[in-house]
Amino acid sequence: MTMYQDSVNKKMYSIDRDGQQYMFDFGDAEKGMCQSLTNAAVALREGASDDKDMAIRYVEYLADCLKTRKLQVKWNIS
Repeated sequence: MTMYQDSVNKKMYSIDRDGQQYMFDFGDAEKGMCQSLTNAAVALREGASDDKDMAIRYVEYLADCLKTRKLQVKWNIS
């Protein structure tokens, strides 16, 4: 499998032996995660008890992903 990276648009492309092309859009995944964290914060502040429980489970899930290295945080300092 051959991999190509577009670091400007945060996308990665791969082509397998049969010529099938796959695209991984990390920029879109980041936007989705940001929205989910924003929703979790709102639910923790304003939500009913079941909304708060779901928000807590989501934050705990992300913490577990960081601990098991399924998720990595990179800081861009400029």
